Amino acid sequence: SVKLRELKNTEIKIIRHDLKHVLSSISTMINNQEYEEAIKKYDERVRDIQISQSQIGIWHKIVGTRYLDKKLYGEALKSFQKALEYYPDNQNLYYYVGLCAAYMSHAALDFDATGNADKKMNYLKLSEDAYLRAISIDPRYVRALYAIAVLYEFELKEYDKAIPHLEKALTIEKKNLDAMTLLARCYYRAE
Repeated sequence: SVKLRELKNTEIKIIRHDLKHVLSSISTMINNQEYEEAIKKYDERVRDIQISQSQIGIWHKIVGTRYLDKKLYGEALKSFQKALEYYPDNQNLYYYVGLCAAYMSHAALDFDATGNADKKMNYLKLSEDAYLRAISIDPRYVRALYAIAVLYEFELKEYDKAIPHLEKALTIEKKNLDAMTLLARCYYRAE
């Protein structure tokens, strides 16, 4: 009878221990399930934010191209700069920044008649940097290769710098008449 009681007590202890373990496991499963549901919920929210962010960048690009079509280069430049915050590796955005900055250099007049052309040169430098960045992202981007050559030829009068960009553009588009004509002009001017 004593052994039977000891055996029952031992069995009860084992059952209690097993029951505690089962209850603990159930509690952990519930907590893990809650955690998994929370993670799933927040993952979905992060995806929604990412989609929204990418859409914002696209909208800035669309607005920028609309401004560009209307020849509102200053506003277009601002829109493309905002789009670059979302897409910093987009060669097209850099090309558009370069284009707008080149046009804005024409509007940078010395209204105070001080003889200072800093604003114009800042726009031209921005244009050059933007075109070079577009080319660094996509070395075969003919529009940017041609645009920087135009900038060097007509704005900066650095004919020698235009030549390699035009030669590269013509290895990609062998029958690009604009690039051929500009290259001939640069060769003539560089002598």
